[in-house]
Amino acid sequence: MKGVFQKIGSLRTTGRGPSADGAGGEPGQQRGSSVTLSIVDQHVARLKQAEEARKAREALLTGLKPFVLDNTLVECLSTGGETLEDKLEALKLTRSCGLQNVVLAAFVKERTPDLQFLQALRSSKLIDEHCFAFSELYDANGSDLPGQDLPFGLAKMIQYGIQNAILEVDVAATYINWEKYHIEDLCSLVESRCRWVAANLFAGRPTQPASYVHLRDFAVSMQTAPARLLTLVESLARLDPAVRPRGLFINQPAPGQFPFEAAPCVAAVRGVMDGAGWSEGLLVVHVGAAPGYGLAHATVLECLAAGCSGVMAALCEEADATSSHASSLLDLVNLARLGNKHVSERFQLDRLRAAAKEVSAIMERAKAQLLQQPAAGAAAGAGAQRGGAAMTAVQPLTGSPGKPLPHAIPATEHKPLIPGHA
Repeated sequence: MKGVFQKIGSLRTTGRGPSADGAGGEPGQQRGSSVTLSIVDQHVARLKQAEEARKAREALLTGLKPFVLDNTLVECLSTGGETLEDKLEALKLTRSCGLQNVVLAAFVKERTPDLQFLQALRSSKLIDEHCFAFSELYDANGSDLPGQDLPFGLAKMIQYGIQNAILEVDVAATYINWEKYHIEDLCSLVESRCRWVAANLFAGRPTQPASYVHLRDFAVSMQTAPARLLTLVESLARLDPAVRPRGLFINQPAPGQFPFEAAPCVAAVRGVMDGAGWSEGLLVVHVGAAPGYGLAHATVLECLAAGCSGVMAALCEEADATSSHASSLLDLVNLARLGNKHVSERFQLDRLRAAAKEVSAIMERAKAQLLQQPAAGAAAGAGAQRGGAAMTAVQPLTGSPGKPLPHAIPATEHKPLIPGHA
């Protein structure tokens, strides 16, 4: 028994570690201490690398001259309860703050926007080279293969003199039969639309028409079909600059993803653009926030630091749940807080805040109007639908009103993308 106690005592002395100041202890324990210090050094080095990366990202955000496309009229003021004066006032407010680039409408067949507003803008000559509108790449045709006929939206842009076309493109849509419709077909269709825009949307101005491609399902595409999306980006990048889009818009929803997940996707798109010789192309992010759980504006900053050159957003965040978003007001304030002097000089931030409050008040009045007069609201909606036919009576600013709607590809050169399909 005495021998057992002696062994236990020897184990206790052998297991003694180094003193608190790192001295003493057996050679084995000293080696363990050096290993521990090595691990600490590794993590300190990683922290230093992260700090250098942070400084580089902050420098990029500080020096950024962001392109800002205002989408207030579409995302905030399209419930049907707004008056013509409300929309004209909102447009005046946004432009007075330095937000010159404005989306006027989202043209979707059988769901026409506020025609009275567009006609008032045209008659007042308020539609200029800074006005944009959305158009579907092609109209639904009951088929699982896209058609080539000119979409409704582009035809209406001729009529109203809107020369900046945002083409809505889905790259991972389940309603397209991707086994029959290949990426080369999609690239060809998008190119044909860009060529049509360049040739037809002059609207009587010396300014060149411009097309933009909105990758509407960007987040899903980068998860399920990244090669298809990046192939489209490369195809657009290699087009003749005379017909190539001015840039790409990407839609990045805040819910369901952390901000840092968006950065590699943005960097991949920017990398393809730069590698294919399209470094001057815009890469603009729109961040949805329904619900964003506070992540929306962090996602915007991540995207800007990863290669985006601007934002598409409404001035304030009060919007229908289906179109809520990270507002341009907070995006610009965040950049200004980081020390971006260009934002502080170009945009009137105090005016932006006041304008956002005014737009919010307009929205509240419109909602109250709809709630108080549901029957009147329904009648107004029916009137808007009846007015859809009158839209074609507006004389186009370019082309002949008597001519049939043109195709993106002339009928004499019209070849089916896939044998047996128009």
